[in-house]
Amino acid sequence: MPGFRLGIYVFKDAEIVDFAAPYGVWSVARRYDPELDAFLIADAMRPVQSSRRTAGGDRVAGASEPATD
Repeated sequence: MPGFRLGIYVFKDAEIVDFAAPYGVWSVARRYDPELDAFLIADAMRPVQSSRRTAGGDRVAGASEPATD
């Protein structure tokens, strides 16, 4: 059975900590269970502008979203 998959929703004007903190915690947890996976989800495949006007990284959108747990 594959590991747990966490999709983190990234939205316009989010604080960077809104998506970076859960992703960071999940990354540390992967040291103990390499089957864990985390990825970002957004409304569209384009950079998401944060409240500080910086853009988010890679993300998945629409029908291409992988299954989450």
